Amino acid sequence: GTSRICGTCGNLGCRFTRKNNKIKLAKCGPWFWCAKCNKQRNSDLNASINLIKLAIDKTWMQYWKEYTANTQQKKKDIRTQIGQKLLKMLTAIA
Repeated sequence: GTSRICGTCGNLGCRFTRKNNKIKLAKCGPWFWCAKCNKQRNSDLNASINLIKLAIDKTWMQYWKEYTANTQQKKKDIRTQIGQKLLKMLTAIA
């Protein structure tokens, strides 16, 4: 799932192993490669990037629904909450 989708461009990539300067495609390999954008990274890191994006997207949609249904002052309060929550999420992964 999340380790096979490119965290950079969203394209389906592949996982592989590296051993003795040889590369071999592997279903559960520790490395990820995207043929579309040529990004290579650790597959766990790639999966983490995708999970963070998903969490941010879900958080944003929740607040957007509240935001569009409220008054100007309430909208300002919601914008502040969004910023604080996203900052907290990003600080937790640093």
